[in-house]
This record gives sequence, C-alpha cells and structure tokens, in this order.
Amino acid sequence: MKKFLVVYLISIYDDRNNLKNFIKHYKFFKSGYEHDLLICFKDFDKNDPIFSIKELDNLDFIKYEDHNIYNDYDWESYSRISNRYSDRIIFFMNCHSYPIINNWLKKFVLNYDDNFILGP
Repeated sequence: MKKFLVVYLISIYDDRNNLKNFIKHYKFFKSGYEHDLLICFKDFDKNDPIFSIKELDNLDFIKYEDHNIYNDYDWESYSRISNRYSDRIIFFMNCHSYPIINNWLKKFVLNYDDNFILGP
C-alpha cells in the first residue's frame, strides 16, 4: 500500500467520456510520484456498461462503488472515501479533471505539508 491515493470520481450524472479522457491522460502523463489510483463510481448500477469500457483494461486501480438511495453529491463520496482510507494522503479529482503534464502529482506532493490542503 502506498502513502498517496489519487481518487477520481465519476457519477451516473456525468458524461462517460470524461472517464475515458481521464484514463487517456493518466496513462500518457507520468505522475512522478508513487501512488495508488482509486476510481469512485457514484450511483452506477452494477450492470452499467461503464464497468466494461476498454480503457479500464490493464489499468491498475481500486474500484470503489458508492451507492446511495438519494444523490448526496460528490462531497459525501469524498467523505466516505476519506473515512475508509484515513491512513492515506488523498488527492481528489472530479470527473472534469485530468493530468496535462508529466510530474503532475509530484508538483503537489513536493508542496504538501500536514498543516494544509492542496488541490488542483
């Protein structure tokens, strides 16, 4: 288990192509820092076609399915993930985010301090 956890969240309400775009950029641009990737699928049915997109093939990630009886927005998903992975430093990315340069995570990590929060 690595110390840093990159979390990408996509919900049933978002454009599915956002996930494909994120993965394309994630694979192309080197993060520059060792981490685990978690993809949060918010409110998707278990049989949704998003789980079988070819872009997910050969991608090393933690699959996190977040289901609720009502839409509690991204913030509550972030909260549940934070509670479950409280031993990690978490870098959250929403469905419109994706890397655009090499060392994208390293730039944040080198400026991280336990006393403040960084975000894209």
